[in-house]
Amino acid sequence: RAHTPVAKLALRLRTPIDRAPWMLGELSSIFGDRGAESVRLWRSGTVEAAAGWLLTQLRSGKTATLLAYTNGVRVETNAAVRRLAGYPLPGAPATNDWSLPHVPYPAILPYEFMLVLANNTTLNVTNGEVFVVESVAWVDLPHGFNSWLDPHTLLRVKLKERPQPMYVFSDLFDRADHDRNDKNVLGNTYRKRLASLHRIIDTAYDRWVALQKKSPESEEIRGAIDSSDREELHSQFLQAYGDLVPEHFVWATWGYCLTIRKSQGSEWERVGILWDWLLGRSVLAPKGHKLLYTAVTRTQESIDIFVVPDSRDTRR
Repeated sequence: RAHTPVAKLALRLRTPIDRAPWMLGELSSIFGDRGAESVRLWRSGTVEAAAGWLLTQLRSGKTATLLAYTNGVRVETNAAVRRLAGYPLPGAPATNDWSLPHVPYPAILPYEFMLVLANNTTLNVTNGEVFVVESVAWVDLPHGFNSWLDPHTLLRVKLKERPQPMYVFSDLFDRADHDRNDKNVLGNTYRKRLASLHRIIDTAYDRWVALQKKSPESEEIRGAIDSSDREELHSQFLQAYGDLVPEHFVWATWGYCLTIRKSQGSEWERVGILWDWLLGRSVLAPKGHKLLYTAVTRTQESIDIFVVPDSRDTRR
């Protein structure tokens, strides 16, 4: 396949370029619709057009993704995909029956794509991996946790590719009302919550042990107390609290659109690239061609480039 349009584009991007790829004479012949091995250019591309393209690929059974340079474009694109797919906004009431409790929609729902934003060795997930959600459920917080989190914040998520359920903070998914100039605000909040969770669990464990010493709930706990078996005691405690431990939490967001850097190491059959002003400026900078080379080589079949209207968007 060395002479396919995608391969020709990738080979050219091994060296610096001084203008957009479709403006280079030696690449002018590769752009066009050639089926599964196309490099297509959408000159008047929009975020909505890219979102519609992605949903079309997924509905046809293809693996596909969208790649952006900035987090601002990524957030906007993920929101557009969810909107076109008909998913409700996070936090919207899940029922109009006022005789029932107000139960908001979680940030992510079954069959959606979830992107992991930080490594978790316990759950064997890595930064940049994308998974399909199998099921989600709100978590009823154990006693002592209510002062730490508001209700309808914590989600138990089961992924199709992982047997072990994991926990995510529903309110930490990307939202349009977050300050997208400082993506670290979400990461810092996530890390602070995990630190608080450690402290709360340690306190809950000490209280639990004190209660068990007065009135053990089982013979196993009584034996662990008599033999001072802290490992067994901790194991029994975790069974009582379920798997609500910091090691089973992940920082995640929607996985329809990724930044190019997050996509390294992954492959899809078809890839769409959102070419905004900042990506164009970065690609033409010294060594910037390597960024576009990374994006192009994520595909196994075809590339679609969406030229997003130039808004001089400086969001990172």
